[in-house]
Amino acid sequence: MENSAENDLDIEAKFFIKMPYDSDDPDFNWHKTFTSTDDDDEVFAKKGYDKIAFKEDGQKSRRYRKISQNNNATNLLRRQSNNNETIVSPQFKSTPKQFNYSRVYRGFQLIGDSQLLRFSEQLLQICVPTTSSGESRRLGYCISGQKIREIEQRLISKDYPIGKKIIMLIGTNDFLYNTSFDNMCSTYKSIVSFLKENVQHIILLTVPPVPKLAGRAEYWIKLKRFNDFILTNMDERRVYVFDLASLYITYNNTVSLEYFEETYFSSSSRPDLIHLNNIGFRLLKSILDIYLDKNKLV
Repeated sequence: MENSAENDLDIEAKFFIKMPYDSDDPDFNWHKTFTSTDDDDEVFAKKGYDKIAFKEDGQKSRRYRKISQNNNATNLLRRQSNNNETIVSPQFKSTPKQFNYSRVYRGFQLIGDSQLLRFSEQLLQICVPTTSSGESRRLGYCISGQKIREIEQRLISKDYPIGKKIIMLIGTNDFLYNTSFDNMCSTYKSIVSFLKENVQHIILLTVPPVPKLAGRAEYWIKLKRFNDFILTNMDERRVYVFDLASLYITYNNTVSLEYFEETYFSSSSRPDLIHLNNIGFRLLKSILDIYLDKNKLV
């Protein structure tokens, strides 16, 4: 995967206005992996989404190839250190409700929602404690279910220390909650302005597609517009934008489902179709490494 990512370093963006794809297309393959370790409520966060069928016939997915749960290429990375001990922040051991441990990747503090939280779990060997019912799982500024407006409030109030280098991926839940496009952009711009006053380097990631919403033409239009807006925040000296979204879209303008979770780990009957899976996170890590080195940010 990493070699492939390096070869595609200068790949042109494949991010155009999309139309709903045909679930009967033979190229539309489902890939079932079990890499989720939580029971996020993001799928059901917006009332009614859990009642919308992704396919007309829920049994159709049986016809598509599923990757074996035992396949080493898709198994969950063991969140263990070299001495086989799970890494847990001291704050979790003493005060489990004070989730103030902020994970850093190659010197960059991670800010976002459950995408980067899961990235920390699966690839950075961090164990995030299970929370009580109704509480969001969190790791510093990476909080499950978090929207753009909420991260803005937490950053301005400085709930946790803010590092000098930031990687931010936020916006997925705003699409799930159907936040207005104008509000998303204005709040995102406010966050970038705040960070520019407080940090040295900022890396913004465009928002990956959500397979759960892929049957809606208006969603694709909004996603493209928002990611185009994120790209406008690029500043050669301080703000870098990595077009992450285009990596998860095929050349025939459909979602590359092999990079996403089909179901939640805690319930194989509960659809996910929102979060990246282990393969998707490995691709994210490869691209981050390439761009960090290319731009001499580490």
